[in-house]
Amino acid sequence: MGFSQKDAQEIKNHPFFQDINWELLSLKKIESPFKLKVSGPLDLRHFDKCFTNEHFKETFDLDQNQQDSLFSGFTYVKR
Repeated sequence: MGFSQKDAQEIKNHPFFQDINWELLSLKKIESPFKLKVSGPLDLRHFDKCFTNEHFKETFDLDQNQQDSLFSGFTYVKR
């Protein structure tokens, strides 16, 4: 669903979404039925612990050879 010539229209036409007014949604005129209560920008209580406990590796410390190898084979064409 959503991967054919009809693309997103297949999803929009699915019975699960029959009550959605897609025009109002695209205009952001539909109020959310659920409002999260957060205490600030760092309030993560609504995120699963499997994500908030995950360690991350910073990538900016890569040397030039490592950076170049990450993008080997990729090209950029200005349109």
